[in-house]
Amino acid sequence: MERHVIASGVSYLDQLLGGLFIGDNVVWHDDAGSLASIFCLNLLKASKAEGKPLIYVSFDRSPKNLLDKLGPLAEGSHLTILDCFTYGKGEGSEIFARFYGEMEHPCTIQRVEEPHKVGRVMDTLYAIHRELNDSVRFIFESLTGMQELWGGEEDLARFYSHSCPRLYELNTVAYWIMEKRAHSPPSQGQDKSDSAGGNRSFGQEREGIPDNTES
Repeated sequence: MERHVIASGVSYLDQLLGGLFIGDNVVWHDDAGSLASIFCLNLLKASKAEGKPLIYVSFDRSPKNLLDKLGPLAEGSHLTILDCFTYGKGEGSEIFARFYGEMEHPCTIQRVEEPHKVGRVMDTLYAIHRELNDSVRFIFESLTGMQELWGGEEDLARFYSHSCPRLYELNTVAYWIMEKRAHSPPSQGQDKSDSAGGNRSFGQEREGIPDNTES
């Protein structure tokens, strides 16, 4: 069966890869998040232009911080933010929790009450997916943040190895962000050994992708 090709929103990347395929899991190895951010923003931009839904799973940023980062790209029904930060790294602090009562949100934001439980994150994620039509895109920020919250690489590896085949079968495209040198060599190689297919792994230095890539 021929695989459907979609645009990443970055012409250089599409030329390099021949576009993204439905079912792809793309892992971005980045030093400080700046490179990955460029590609994630462009995927969101392309998805919005095409009217395709996107779920942004955030372990590293509060919803307010993320909305500020996304700007106009966050406006519309195309985007759902899965907030794993407020009761994760944010520890349920009133500073972050009060966000939900302060303003009208430009997109759908779903808070996970127990993000330190892998099963709860997975259940919430796939429950949201079931409510959406068409092929869904995902951005996971980040594998490193998941590891920090879950206290090690075992739960992270289980989540990733279970999610990739499932996302592949659900005809999605997913971006995963991982900080370089923040994981042990076996964990960094997990994306390459997964048997589901459709997995790609990129780093700034190894792939020679410029850090000022524009669409």
